[in-house]
Amino acid sequence: MAIAKLLAICCLSVPTLLAAAELQAWTTTAMGAGADATIQKEQGNMGESKTVAVRNNQFPAHHMKGYLRFDLRKLERAPGAKLSGNLVAHLVLQLEGKADADHKINIFGLVERRSYGGSKADPILGADWSEKELTYANAPARSPYGGGVFGDGDKKWEKGMLGGVDHEHVSLLGTIELKKDQDGEVDTSMPDFTDFVEKNVKSKVVTLILCRITETVNGTNFRSKEWAAGQAPKLAFAAP
Repeated sequence: MAIAKLLAICCLSVPTLLAAAELQAWTTTAMGAGADATIQKEQGNMGESKTVAVRNNQFPAHHMKGYLRFDLRKLERAPGAKLSGNLVAHLVLQLEGKADADHKINIFGLVERRSYGGSKADPILGADWSEKELTYANAPARSPYGGGVFGDGDKKWEKGMLGGVDHEHVSLLGTIELKKDQDGEVDTSMPDFTDFVEKNVKSKVVTLILCRITETVNGTNFRSKEWAAGQAPKLAFAAP
């Protein structure tokens, strides 16, 4: 399996998340071709923000989604890591502040394609999107919906777009669950991540899209790679 092959060539380093006995390898949005950014409807580029934020609100202009990119070619390996193909992927994020309510946030994997549609007059960026260019209007797998339940809609314009993403270009990989007043580290497993990458991400540079299901006025903020060293979103691989 590709994850095991990647582990075999990555550098040694001291693990900083999950239990040392479980952690085998990891990468962050600050490593290699990694990136992170927030997009907000009716706003310009927000790529230099110190947080990655998500919000699903009844006022469309308040919708926010998070884009995270991880370079699996730049995995760090824990000392004594077992090169097993049965590792489980975890998305590890640092909350900035406390959760204002119980929340659920879907994690979507972006299928790697040459094009995600668009036109010269209405462009859509590719999987190699830049933090300095990404906006709500040009994000790959864009949808007019800010989040909500990922499913088929009854109306013609809803079909394939509910949940905050274009269903044609993504797979649902997991759901972050937060409790009111929760803070600190948030660890969410994605059991199907490795199979998704094998089938859909030839470059091994994978984008995850965060869309909140629940609705409140406030956003949910996670620290980005611009926050401080060691605070960047992490993609970790651990023993089951």
